[in-house]
Amino acid sequence: MIRSFVVFFILIPLVTFAQKSSEMVILPGEEYAAGTRVQNAYRGVSFIIPRDWRGAMPPDQRIFLMTSEQKAGVGLAIFQSSVSESDIIQYLKQSQNLGDNIILKPVGKPKINRSEITMEYTSMTSTGHALAKSGPFQNTIVFLFAGPVEDREYFLKVLQKMNTSVKFSKPDPGKLSSAWTRALSGQMLKKVSVDDSQGIFPTVLHLCPEGKAQATLPEDPTNIGNQPTLVDGNWNVIADGAQSYLQFTPSRGKVVRASLDVFGNYVILQGGKYHLTRSDVCK
Repeated sequence: MIRSFVVFFILIPLVTFAQKSSEMVILPGEEYAAGTRVQNAYRGVSFIIPRDWRGAMPPDQRIFLMTSEQKAGVGLAIFQSSVSESDIIQYLKQSQNLGDNIILKPVGKPKINRSEITMEYTSMTSTGHALAKSGPFQNTIVFLFAGPVEDREYFLKVLQKMNTSVKFSKPDPGKLSSAWTRALSGQMLKKVSVDDSQGIFPTVLHLCPEGKAQATLPEDPTNIGNQPTLVDGNWNVIADGAQSYLQFTPSRGKVVRASLDVFGNYVILQGGKYHLTRSDVCK
């Protein structure tokens, strides 16, 4: 069942990764520019971000948010799998809470045209238009664009362009882990802050090509002088559902596995902040 949601339309500066592909796999927290084809590999859906818009998927949500510096308003892309037509209709018939006291109420009933379902919304000052489109692999995407009432026709045209740009493919979570691997290879992660009560997360981690790694582990209170420990090892990215994890396997000690996200100018490992810069150790 698709659930109602609350979103806030603030996109902050984000870490920029280079993905060498015409179709960019969405990494949580990374920002994408207008004209970019972005893909949710876990759901098997891609689309092109419309002109004058940019977008990102916040680390704590699974909704792709789009904003524009030229137009007031917001665009959402919601990815779903294995939902029925009745589930989609029921969702579209609900009022949409966009946060900041903006609640859009449905106008009439959803309109069905084969694999597409559309719905219009309104409030005292805003208008909204939604499109749900289903693919051949039990995957569905729901777009919702909303903004000032006077821009109703503009949002309709944007939604039509989004519709024509949608492509469905067989879901492939491996693409998500591959995108993270390309983005992190040759980089250094330096810990800023992290909830690490067990003292197992590296303070510095060099992620070299071909899976090689070097880490500076937290100080061991049992060591004389409390000096940080340098450890060689291997690293890889594992996809588990829609979440990816960075795994560091040291030559000695415990394997460390941490969830991967991005927020602002930081990479987030298991809720902790790490600076991302080019490694001066990797060859």
